[in-house]
Parts: sequence; structure tokens; C-alpha cells
Amino acid sequence: MGAYTFTDESTVSVAPSRLFKALVIDFNNLVTKLIPDVESIENVEGDGGPGTIKKITFVEMSDIYIETQLLIDVIDEQNLVTKYSLIE
Repeated sequence: MGAYTFTDESTVSVAPSRLFKALVIDFNNLVTKLIPDVESIENVEGDGGPGTIKKITFVEMSDIYIETQLLIDVIDEQNLVTKYSLIE
């Protein structure tokens, strides 16, 4: 097992707090609308904050059915930071 870190900086015309809310807080609703390959996202455990486990189910392609789970480690709305771990 290894660790992978991804950091991204972009220039957008939307306020950072509004973008953070859309991409992190409203993640379950937004991603299923914007990415056709994502069938559903549900909170398996928790209320969406740190400690929450989310299950992401991708659209079935032929005989392949893919699910993944991630664990929310940190959501810091004041500093606009989120950290999560893929656990399955």
C-alpha cells in the first residue's frame, strides 16, 4: 500500500467558499449530475462530516460493476480544505 497526494490550483470566477460548498459539501448531489459514469453516491456511515464513509457506484459496463468507498478524514470549511482516504 502506498500514499498518493493530489493538489490542484485553478482560477475560477466563483467565490472559493461557494465552490468548496459545491464540490465538497454537496458532493453527493453534484457529482451524480455532472459525471454520467457515476450511478450513485451514498453515505454508508456518518452524516457527511469527518469519519463519514461514502460509497460511490459507477455505471455498469458489460460485465464490469465497480464500487469504491472513501473515508472523509477532514472537512475544514473555514480554510477550504478537505482530505479523504480511499478505503476500498
